[in-house]
Parts: sequence; C-alpha cells; structure tokens
Amino acid sequence: MEDNKYILSKNAIGILLLAFGPPLFYFFRSQLHLGGGSFTSGLFYILSLFLIITPLHPKIGYRPNLILSQTGGLFFLLLILYFLIFNKDPSYRVLDSINISVIFLFFLLLTRVDNCVQKFLPFWTIVLTFIINLILIYSVVSNPNYAIGLRATVQFGDQEFTGNPGIYARNGLIGVTISLLFLFKQEDKLYQQESIYAFILTLVNLLLSISTIILTQTRMVLLSMIVILFAFVFLVKKNNGNRFPFNKKYVFLGLISSMYFINLKYQVIKLLEYYINSYWTMFERAIMTGLTLGKTSKTEIDASAMGRVDNINFFYEMMKFEKYNFIIGSGWRYRYIDIPVLEVFINFGIIAVILFLVFLILLIYFSLKSFKSTSIFQNFMGLFNISVMLGMLSAGRPTDLAYWLIFAIFIRFFGINEKSEEYPKKNVDINL
Repeated sequence: MEDNKYILSKNAIGILLLAFGPPLFYFFRSQLHLGGGSFTSGLFYILSLFLIITPLHPKIGYRPNLILSQTGGLFFLLLILYFLIFNKDPSYRVLDSINISVIFLFFLLLTRVDNCVQKFLPFWTIVLTFIINLILIYSVVSNPNYAIGLRATVQFGDQEFTGNPGIYARNGLIGVTISLLFLFKQEDKLYQQESIYAFILTLVNLLLSISTIILTQTRMVLLSMIVILFAFVFLVKKNNGNRFPFNKKYVFLGLISSMYFINLKYQVIKLLEYYINSYWTMFERAIMTGLTLGKTSKTEIDASAMGRVDNINFFYEMMKFEKYNFIIGSGWRYRYIDIPVLEVFINFGIIAVILFLVFLILLIYFSLKSFKSTSIFQNFMGLFNISVMLGMLSAGRPTDLAYWLIFAIFIRFFGINEKSEEYPKKNVDINL
C-alpha cells in the first residue's frame, strides 16, 4: 500500500471532488469569473475523472458489491431506457446525457480503484470538508450584509449568492460524521491517523462543521445529524485500541455537562439566541404546513414544504383518475415531485418503484452491517446513508447526479474488504 500512496491519494481526491466537491467548484468558478455554463462544469468533471484513472491493465478491475450493482444497475438501465424513448422534456437532453455519461464513467473508473483507497478517503474527506467550511465562514465574515440569525450561504460577488445553503449544510454534515469517526476510532494503517497535525485538523474541522450546520439552518441536515449522532453513539462498533479510551456515551454526557456549566458562568446561550429563534420559527412553519395540508395563508406556510404537499395532492388525484398511468409511468421528467420515491412511481411506473425500493432496502441493510465494521470508511458510508435515505423522502429527483454519484460509491465499496495491498490482488475482467 505504501508504494501506491500517491496513486491512492490521487484517486481519493478525484472521488471526493465528484461526490462532495461542487460547493468548492462553484466558489472558484465565480472567483475566477469562468461563467456558469456547462463547459466549465464539464472541465470540473473531466479533471475529477482524470484523477481517478489508475495505471491498471484495461481489462482488470475490482469487484463491487454484486447485489447492489445488480439491483442498482437494473434500475439505472431502466431510467436510461425511459430517457431514450419516453422523454417528456427533450430540452434537457444534452444536460441529461452528460450527467448519465459522468455517472457511467465514474462507476467504471471506481471498479479500477484499489480497495485500499478506503484507508485514504477519510483523511482527504476531512481536508475537503475543511476547505469548504472555510469558504462559508470566509463568506459570512466578509459579507457586510450578514446578521446573526440569517441563513448563511457563500457570497460569490458583491451582491451574488448561491441562493441555496443546502450544499454547504450537507458539507457540514459530512464533516461532522467523518471527523467524529476519525477522532474516536482507531483503524490499523489508516492514512495519516497517527499524525498530530491530522488530529488537530480533524478537531478544528469538527468545530467548523458544527458551525456550518448552525449557520445554514437546514432542517433536513439538522434531522440527519441527530439520527447520525444517535447511530454513532449507540450502533457503531468500537475497535480495539480506540484513539480515546473512553466510552462515547460518557464523552457526550461530559460534553453536555461542561457546556451547561460554561453557560451558567458566561451565558454562552445568549449568543445563540437568534439562531434558536430561527430554528423554532422553521419548526413551526413546517408543522403548520404539514398539519393543514396547505390550508393556511401564504404567510404562514413553508414554501418548499408546500410544494411537496401540492405534489402529494397531485399523486392522490392521479390515483383517482389516472391510476393506469402508474403501470408504466408518465415518462422521464414528466413532473418534478421533490420526493424521489414518489417521483419514481409517477414518472417510471410500478416496476421501477419496486426495483428502487429493493435497492434502498439493500442500502439500509448494508448500512446496518457497516456499523459493525472496523473500517472507518465503511462506518462513514453507513452513517451518511442515513442522510441519503431521508433525502429520498424529502428532496430532489431520483435521477439527480448528486444522488447517483453517492450511489456509485455505495455500490462499489459497501461491504468490500479494504485489505488488498497490491494491484490487483482480487480482480475481475470487466472488458472495458
């Protein structure tokens, strides 16, 4: 593995840039005035894919998780079939073609990356999330219009913002998850874990990631973090020789107690008053929207939640008057539902939704298994999948590039032993 340190680090960086790097790309694209067209996005994809290329024989690759690759692959092929012959919005054909090609190439290149890259991915994930967290903090500090309590996002220019802090909130969630694992679990031969500088970087990144989640105020990320912390404390298996010889439950209880006494002396909570009020307001809006199913006035409802309520009502209407459309679905990009599982049923039909649900159930199964693994990256995939599963019920499309890049990583590495030390110890012909 030591001889391949450069190659594995390069592969890890390429994988992470594609899966988690868009916030970094958006920022530098604006700073360098590259424009917002697909050409610059294409350059970003090409650079990331280039970093994943390995010096293997063209016909050699590593075996992915077979059951996930079969179910996920069948569903993905069905999506491509709908894209080709049942496309309701051809105006996006070029963009969709690029996204499908990126997903396909990404997965093929992943099958040629050594399993040992799993020992390098945690450290480089910390580095990437740290940089993106700094971008958000820098933008908040340098923005004269920002006030405590507002939702933070990255400022691209004098009056230009991303408009959606969700991608930076997700980065904070990734940072919290991987930092906790890196700090509290000891893994044999994990890249950079014995370095004191990596330890300090991880600790700082954990604090910055928590700050990012507070600043961005994204409800689904907050919910995901609560569930992930619960799974980390109660479900993730301890390794022998843990970095800290303390029970995680006692550590968190100690942290909470320390924070309470510090607050008694210094009144720290008052500094967070605006944020607490903001979170409570968001909670009230979400509850009001859900309970009234859209019967409240426009000033009382949450716009994004209201859109999902309208789409659920649309689904019920289809069930009443167009139920036969659910057999084969209504077509690629027929309607944006913002609830991926429901959109699969409406757009792609009963066979697709069964395949998709089986795929998601298998992902949950392998997530639960990963909690018992001694591998930090296996633990990370299992914990981060909690956020992905919640997203399947709340945001995005089932065809989104962001989801499928994560799915490709899950298919390639879930349950795969990372102990192969040399190229190519366990391989399979893939006939590229």
